Amino acid sequence: MIKMSFPEVLAYTTSWCFNRKITEEKVTEICESLKSGYVIPFILHAIYDEKHTNPIAKILILDGQHRVEAIRKLLASDICGQCEYNVWVCIYKINY
Repeated sequence: MIKMSFPEVLAYTTSWCFNRKITEEKVTEICESLKSGYVIPFILHAIYDEKHTNPIAKILILDGQHRVEAIRKLLASDICGQCEYNVWVCIYKINY
């Protein structure tokens, strides 16, 4: 398990190709919740695939893709400013 800042999550993760489709309503709901405070840190589940084709984002999110998209939306909104929020990511290493 590792701790990652919101910007690190966006830089080093990508969604696993078998995840369900992103629902914008859910992303907005989570983003609005983040705007009102971030008391309990997110926990995401992911795999690390060193053979993944993306040279940087080799952490594939298995559970938490809506939370990651809400983070993206929050950081793009300027509401967050210089927020120093972190998430915990439980990572399993695989050779895909």
